[in-house]
Amino acid sequence: MTLNHNIITIKVRKSSSQSSGLFLYKDEQNRIVVNSILSGIFENTDLKPLMEIVSVNSINCEGMTEDFVTSLVDHADGEVTIVARDVIHEAEIIYPTPSAPTVPIVSNPPVAVPVTQNLNQRPPANGQPSGGVWRKVRYAGDKTTCFCIILCLLFGIFSCCGAAAYACPQDMEDVYVINGKV
Repeated sequence: MTLNHNIITIKVRKSSSQSSGLFLYKDEQNRIVVNSILSGIFENTDLKPLMEIVSVNSINCEGMTEDFVTSLVDHADGEVTIVARDVIHEAEIIYPTPSAPTVPIVSNPPVAVPVTQNLNQRPPANGQPSGGVWRKVRYAGDKTTCFCIILCLLFGIFSCCGAAAYACPQDMEDVYVINGKV
């Protein structure tokens, strides 16, 4: 199954004395992920928290540490080009739920689901062709946001612990997947 990542390219001009405002972390799949963006040159760009940094100035960030990637950006002088994409978390199929609605309502995009079980007992989603499969996915919604707020209250707003809630989404829903598209 092929999943499309929302890949973006951000170009900014900065001097080596300007702060990027980026705080990064390495997730459990060794991806460099934006934890938060405080005031800096990326504050009003399309780069958002929970996006994976793919490259900085054409340097592939795969396998690098978050400190090294941060230093690539912070020490750059002139044009800085960052390629980033949405983080797609793996999800697991818990069980088929025949009583779930056929058209899911999503506040955030659903996360990827590995093909492990065919749930074709249900008809296709409204207006969708047959041949797809139903999947149970985790996504960052209301429960995840509440978890984030609780972590912020427990550990402090500026500790960035709240953002860790989004690394393990708590909300679940049924989605219909056909030709690699949800």
